[in-house]
Amino acid sequence: MDAKCGNVPEDVRYFSLETIETMRTAFRHICYLPDEGYDLKQAPVFVCNHFLLSERLDTVLKGSLPKYFNDITFNHSGISEAI
Repeated sequence: MDAKCGNVPEDVRYFSLETIETMRTAFRHICYLPDEGYDLKQAPVFVCNHFLLSERLDTVLKGSLPKYFNDITFNHSGISEAI
């Protein structure tokens, strides 16, 4: 895939309601793992591999993390605010 940002034809498939729900679950897992001692840089890699996310979805998910971790500490009370 050549596009790093913007729309591509596959986005209809990549961002279906089912896929977005999977990404929300993956995001919750990524936010939970540092509380359990996982390295913040390795948690997204582990979760994206676990959920078999495509490279495009992996990029989108990882792109949402810096804002989350800058705005909210690692407690579960803030997860719903970021999603």
